[in-house]
Amino acid sequence: MLNQLFTTTLETLLNQSLRLEPPSLQALNKLAGKIIRIELSGIELNFTLFPDHKGIVVLSHYEGEVDV
Repeated sequence: MLNQLFTTTLETLLNQSLRLEPPSLQALNKLAGKIIRIELSGIELNFTLFPDHKGIVVLSHYEGEVDV
């Protein structure tokens, strides 16, 4: 439950920040189609990022293949 709350909040903050900085949002398009997994050891917090030209989707649970 905490992991889902964290990922929802993180996604909102990231996308709000990107809307305030259009060059960063445009640069993010280079990562479109990539799947980025982040694992924070010690606090057992894991999430996966899906960037595209509109922003970033953050999931707390993803079992598929990742690029990074």
